Amino acid sequence: MLYLAVAILLTLAIRLSFLLRYPTAYLTGDAVVHLLYIKMIRNNQGKIPDKDDLFNLDHPGYPHGYHKLLALTGLPLETIARQGKFLPTVFDTLLLIFIGIILITYGGGHTEWLLLFPLLRIFWGNEGRAFHFNERAYGVLFCNIFLASMFISVQFHSWPWLLPALLGFTVFSTSSKFSWQAAILYTVILSILTLNPVYLLVFVAVFAVSAILTLGYNIKVLKELIRNLYVYKTFLAKKYLNLGQSYAKLWKGLKPGKRFIAYRQLFFKNSLLKLVSDFAIVVPFLSVWYVSDFHLTPWHMYALTGIILLPLIATEALKFIGEPERYLEFCVFPIFFILSFYSGLQHWPALLIGVMIGTAGILHQFDIKNRQSGEHLERENGYADLEAFLRGQKPGLILTVDIRLAFRLAYKLTGHRYVGVCRNFGSGEKLKHYMGLFPDYFPYPGNCLSKYIEEFGINYLVVDKIALLKINKATNYEYYNFSNLAILYDSESFSVYTP
Repeated sequence: MLYLAVAILLTLAIRLSFLLRYPTAYLTGDAVVHLLYIKMIRNNQGKIPDKDDLFNLDHPGYPHGYHKLLALTGLPLETIARQGKFLPTVFDTLLLIFIGIILITYGGGHTEWLLLFPLLRIFWGNEGRAFHFNERAYGVLFCNIFLASMFISVQFHSWPWLLPALLGFTVFSTSSKFSWQAAILYTVILSILTLNPVYLLVFVAVFAVSAILTLGYNIKVLKELIRNLYVYKTFLAKKYLNLGQSYAKLWKGLKPGKRFIAYRQLFFKNSLLKLVSDFAIVVPFLSVWYVSDFHLTPWHMYALTGIILLPLIATEALKFIGEPERYLEFCVFPIFFILSFYSGLQHWPALLIGVMIGTAGILHQFDIKNRQSGEHLERENGYADLEAFLRGQKPGLILTVDIRLAFRLAYKLTGHRYVGVCRNFGSGEKLKHYMGLFPDYFPYPGNCLSKYIEEFGINYLVVDKIALLKINKATNYEYYNFSNLAILYDSESFSVYTP
């Protein structure tokens, strides 16, 4: 219990050292779209909207369980926006407590390994996941509860554990698309590795009961997830700028003659290397497994599932399933359970290496944040000036470069509408129009601007100059030509054009 308490304090100390010391871009990226979802639910009398005209190609289907829960709290949106950055830390701490309780109840007694949990960069290396308002940590917590409870119920024939399995499944299946993917892949692989179909049977049974409890909502979420993955597989994964290429980038990055900082960035950035850089417990895990002559138990198979998934999903063929390293978040529990049967003192070299890797990750993160110091404040000022200008314009249809800028504008402004999707891809003509927006790269609309103006009836083109620099660098030429458009607004950060 002492080590668990210390691990909790270290987790809070490390996270808060980032959250309190550095400003957070709380209205960009994933954070702002989740705030927009809450706003949409509140504007629809607390119900998840089936139709929304804010985005002209939008389609329902994003899992809104988390957003509806927060919408029902009655908290002001500005409070959620400002303080929501602390929620991922709360959920990850609850995951640590959940793991610790199981280790104390069923484990081998060596809970000192939990001191490595705060150092696992997999939970806080991605700023969008750890330091912005989002649903990722929420989904990871409850998906882990489901997977661990299902495993314990089967492994120990302790069927009361199906209740927390049902709770975990119901929550994540209505709140997180990625957790859906992880739950399905883990269950299938675990069933294959253990040659035990009971895991699949439990999954189906829990899904059936959960579908009844949610009035079929999680079935709708699953159907839309499948359609979403199909669009990513057949279209977006081929257009997404810099998506995948983990193996090629690793081979290129390891070539000799580069500066030390280049190798350091490769170590912490490449998805394949994140198995070590972001997952410090892999070294102790492999060390104690070696000592046991690689004896394979169901617990090892559970732990190995995430480790197997990472290199598979890092391939070009499977990159559409998501960031490979994220699947490691779901095998933390079995690894700590296995380690609990080995003394940290007796395996101090492995423990020390884990601490060194985790500490190096913290120092690297501080270096990143220090180099970014001041950028968020300048960015917020740029957004505020742009929004003040657009508020004074006649309501119209807006196309943004890149396309995700529309999320921020939709959240902050009223009256205007936007080209694109907010929740999920449509079908038929809507999907055809959406795919036509990205003939070259995603998330950058094509440079045939006159075609889009005529096709959609666009009134304003809002351009993020940082996005413009990125697409120009990727193509090695001036990708867009705005000479046929009239400029209405121009600042250091943004420009607004009209036909």
